[in-house]
Amino acid sequence: MLDLSDIRTVKEICEKYDLSPTKERGQNFLVDRWALSKIIEVSDLKRSDTVLEIGPGMGVLTIELARRAGRVVAVEVDGRMVRILEEFLKDFKNVELVHQNVLKLNLKELDLKNYKIISNIPYKITTLILEKFLIHSPAFPRDNNLRETDETMSGKGGGVKETPPELLTLLVQKEVAKRIAAVPPDPDDKHGAGMNYLAFSVQFYGDVEIAAEIPPHCFFPQPKVSSAIIKIKPHDRCRKFLEDCGLEKEKIFKMVRTGFASPRRQLQNNLKYLLNLSKEKILEILENLKLDPNVRAEELKIEDWLELAKIILRR
Repeated sequence: MLDLSDIRTVKEICEKYDLSPTKERGQNFLVDRWALSKIIEVSDLKRSDTVLEIGPGMGVLTIELARRAGRVVAVEVDGRMVRILEEFLKDFKNVELVHQNVLKLNLKELDLKNYKIISNIPYKITTLILEKFLIHSPAFPRDNNLRETDETMSGKGGGVKETPPELLTLLVQKEVAKRIAAVPPDPDDKHGAGMNYLAFSVQFYGDVEIAAEIPPHCFFPQPKVSSAIIKIKPHDRCRKFLEDCGLEKEKIFKMVRTGFASPRRQLQNNLKYLLNLSKEKILEILENLKLDPNVRAEELKIEDWLELAKIILRR
């Protein structure tokens, strides 16, 4: 069996198949055994698991998944890679290779119900994958600040409802991982990192953990940025909270998006444009929630937003 985590092997395969990894498809092959083991470790795989892998490349992660999971569905859009995968995976009867754009994938046709997503994904479509498989809402409002990460496919991923996975273990750009996992700043460090609209959108649906940082030398070709393994465990706590309160999810997302419209501006100033309320009334609402009148959106926890929605959106 070829060691696809060995950069020399990967280079030989590229030469044999006259293959040049393309930046357009985000093809940076994982060539580090520790990083590969870390992805497997944090995914807590069992023989009963079904795994969806997005962008398997040459199959270095696919093989490890196939050795541990009961079923692996590997979705690859690049026909050149499909030919290589057909050869390298021929001995693994529990792997199903799908030649398709994952953003157009219909999970029902593949009978994917209880499954995990474990992937070294193309970084340009990170937010689109999260939209499709975690947020899965046609009303998901996009974050304009993210367009640099998926500008070539902007607007192509929304509107498809899918069954969310039990777990997502994704290898993504480090800076995007940090945005997804962001929390309100420490009260004693107002200039520290804070929440953002992407973090709210993902954490509304799942608990987030950055499991490890992966340096550029773990890939071929080497990307210009560092990467990170991010683990997202879906939950329905926030959705149930809104249902119990009789609130519509789309309305709270609109409220939160408005709150982050000018991140450095005080929350009261952002919200008054949405609520058509006087400054005095907004300050009264913040005081009732024991929030600083000068608070900014980045300082609010998700629970704060939900409590704010109970007061504001039920008026």
